[in-house]
Amino acid sequence: MAKSAALLKRKCGGFTLVELMIAIAVVAILTAIAYPMYQDQVRKSRRASVKGSMLQISQFMERHYTENMRYSKDAGGNSLSMNDVYNA
Repeated sequence: MAKSAALLKRKCGGFTLVELMIAIAVVAILTAIAYPMYQDQVRKSRRASVKGSMLQISQFMERHYTENMRYSKDAGGNSLSMNDVYNA
């Protein structure tokens, strides 16, 4: 009886080193798979944002061309730059 009680106390102690190593290996494998996927999603979202910004700039340029019949200068004769687009 004393022998089984001592064995029972020993079994409830916690995780073994092998169990911890297996858990760490599983987490490492999942991280190795998930992180590149995460990077791809971040890259796609940034591309979508840039695509929207470029579309907005091109629409601004077309609107300017429709009103002034030229791309290079504004109505006052000043040359245009990308800073004008962002500061407007």
